[in-house]
Amino acid sequence: MKKALLLLMSSIFTVCVVQAQEQVDMTIKTSPDGNEYLLYLPEGHDPSQEYPLILYLHGAQALKNGIDKLSGKGLPRAIAQNNILLGYPFIMVAPHAKGEFSNDFIWNIDSVAEVLADVEHNYLIDQDRIIGVGISLGSKGIWDFALTYPDKFAGIVPISGNSSLENICTISDVAVWAFHGDSDGLIPMDDFNQAGRSGSQVIVESLNSCSPSPYLPPLLTVFKAKGHNGWDQVFDLSSGYPIYDWMESLDKGVIKEFEPLVNLGSDKTFIASNETLKINSFAMDPDGDDLTLQYSWVKLSGPSLYLQGASSPTLAISMDTPGAYTFRLTVTDLQMNTASDEISIELITSSTSPEVTALQFFYDGNFIDNINGDYLVDMSLYDDPRKINIAAATQNLNSRASVRFSLDDNGNFFTINDNANYTMGGDNSSAFLPSDGASYNITATAFADRNGIDPGVSFQSTVNFSSTPLPVELISFTAKRERNEIVLNWKTAEEINHSHFEIYQGIEGASEMQKIEEISESKSSSSLLKHYEYRINPAPSCGKLYYQLRNVDFDGAFGYSKIISTEAHNVSCEDSINLYPNPNSTNELTLQGNILYDGVAVKILTTEGQVVKDFHVKSINNQSVVVDINGLKAGLYYVQIREYHKKLVVK
Repeated sequence: MKKALLLLMSSIFTVCVVQAQEQVDMTIKTSPDGNEYLLYLPEGHDPSQEYPLILYLHGAQALKNGIDKLSGKGLPRAIAQNNILLGYPFIMVAPHAKGEFSNDFIWNIDSVAEVLADVEHNYLIDQDRIIGVGISLGSKGIWDFALTYPDKFAGIVPISGNSSLENICTISDVAVWAFHGDSDGLIPMDDFNQAGRSGSQVIVESLNSCSPSPYLPPLLTVFKAKGHNGWDQVFDLSSGYPIYDWMESLDKGVIKEFEPLVNLGSDKTFIASNETLKINSFAMDPDGDDLTLQYSWVKLSGPSLYLQGASSPTLAISMDTPGAYTFRLTVTDLQMNTASDEISIELITSSTSPEVTALQFFYDGNFIDNINGDYLVDMSLYDDPRKINIAAATQNLNSRASVRFSLDDNGNFFTINDNANYTMGGDNSSAFLPSDGASYNITATAFADRNGIDPGVSFQSTVNFSSTPLPVELISFTAKRERNEIVLNWKTAEEINHSHFEIYQGIEGASEMQKIEEISESKSSSSLLKHYEYRINPAPSCGKLYYQLRNVDFDGAFGYSKIISTEAHNVSCEDSINLYPNPNSTNELTLQGNILYDGVAVKILTTEGQVVKDFHVKSINNQSVVVDINGLKAGLYYVQIREYHKKLVVK
């Protein structure tokens, strides 16, 4: 995505960040009750006009420090160092919470409300366009503030936080875009009612089950292979998520069609080679199902080449022809609204600019191997994934240079500048936590500066993590949904005495996986590296899907791949779970759904998460079973089947 030049604001305020190339200062204010806060006003602020406002709550790192430390992380950091809100109309207010952190520390919502009231008293604020944003502890505070004042926010952006589920449906008129790392061990995103609070995944699922449904579907973006961090890259936009465009589009109480959001990341330069380059995209439909988006790539300029995946989220091109290329991705939603973004890719033969020349695999600080092309990491050889690290080999970098890493759709972005050791993990073991069975397309870009403004040459590889090797060398095995299809892709090498592959599919709730196809011919002409693809159309409509390859040799010997999974439905099977009668005034409840099977656990919980009924399905009849709910008092409950929840009203 083409980035505007960063400009230095001329106004002189109180707080500055001396190491930044671009400085934007923010005023320190004190409310009538003595609460300190940072205040940012947009360039050219007109006191006679109303402005939208962002309320930002910091994490635990700023509790025992002075308010000047707020500009070291999150949104204040992105404003101070990158002038990130230049061109947007937002006023930003960031209250400072003082105190020593403890496990039971929570934001004082009354103090936050008093700060917000002070800003509203002194500046004209558009009351229909107030956005709440928070990181970690501040994310908890934003959820709490929204539940305390459900009519205040037009939208919220909570990152790596949790919330009580009590009265969660009172904020169904608040737009939600939550972010969370899938390897977050401090605040797991799938925690359900731990100490009265649930992680982002559970919150979003609960909001989606509200009746009536939220006016905008709550959104959850998962950081792949990431622990309890990632917010800095969201706020400075290096992660590729257009959150400020989304915030600016919100208007409380206004029902409208939203255009898709699409981002291709920054322009890049690579050394020409015989490898394949993947151009990943991020696209989101704010008012619909992302899986229904249609993709269309075109080449606007550059030498002739074949576009592989021109109707998918990821475009693949050959890197063997030097030249300057420009590509455009257009995304269309079900309402035929469209949005586009462009990216320029330059393939060169050599460079004197800062350059990443290779990726390197490290374990426990020890160099293991260079990474090129599709690379396989045998996870069975490494006990602790926290000690796995990916580093960049570089040249032409000075002392002020940096290297930035991105995974897949530009969403999981790392920036680690540890002297001259440019790594994804470094000493911060929570930065990169790969999962067994996962595959990541990693791109590393060298910069001549610390703030990611002056890019040099990039390097890209696909790294596969697996602990289950095949008799043939399986380079990769992936499953993904493309609209109404499940697409299986795998690559192999050294296929000696190989006869064919058998594809097995398991649908959530089934007792075993079923063979669905045999494949003997690859799509590759190379005898060394073979590429296979199989499409399942139509895809099963609901539940998690599991796939496994069975490799069969001519002599009858065979072996199995790891089991991989993908979702048939967008998120879960909740829509296919039926409860009746509901509302219920009897002693019996009928459960129906394709995730019911003999032995599955069923729980009935109060809105506070207390389990009042806990049993296992004993028999099954066409995926329907009758359970005893005698003794339940009148009220609202949640029926939990596996990880899914449905509301139950007892009269």
